[in-house]
Amino acid sequence: LILVGAGVRIDFFSLPLMDGVVYLDEWQCIGLSLLWLVGVTNAVNLLDGLDGLVSGVACGSAVILAVVAALNGQWLPVLAMAAVAGATLGFLRFNFNPAQLFMGDTGSLWLGLMFASWSLLGYLKTTATVTLTVPILLVMAVPLLDTSFAILRRGLARQPIFKPDKGHLHHRLLSTGMSQKQAVVTIYAINTAFGLAGLALACAVK
Repeated sequence: LILVGAGVRIDFFSLPLMDGVVYLDEWQCIGLSLLWLVGVTNAVNLLDGLDGLVSGVACGSAVILAVVAALNGQWLPVLAMAAVAGATLGFLRFNFNPAQLFMGDTGSLWLGLMFASWSLLGYLKTTATVTLTVPILLVMAVPLLDTSFAILRRGLARQPIFKPDKGHLHHRLLSTGMSQKQAVVTIYAINTAFGLAGLALACAVK
């Protein structure tokens, strides 16, 4: 609420294949902004299930976000994402399996909030057709898809959506016989693929 009140909010947006811009009224703006901030923040937190998973995904995503921000001349987000990338890379040295340091909820929630809020300050404040597509491809694809499937899975099973289970992406990779390191590196690759796709899209629009 403090962020939204300070102007970190979605006032308008455009979508691919749609002409013009959709402007939101005050309540729509507050509701959608809160949904984005809380949803993305918690999605990144829920991804934190293996040593080095969130720190590595966050580092790669921050690097690509910084590049896209530079392409759009948004230098403050470049500095912010460079700081996030540097912090997570330094932490990853001690967080990769077998971990010596652990991020905990405070770390993963903070990273999620950084990505959610900076995307609102950057790409969602433009009227380009990739205003929603690029941030999702760059940063939130893996955690948001994993969280969405978790909500759907628990709903179909008539379980509380906040009840933990072993159906997350990293759990499924482990169940195939992968080691923790192999599962984490596989998710790195998936996240990087989404990020590079988003970067290519941003370059094409640019």
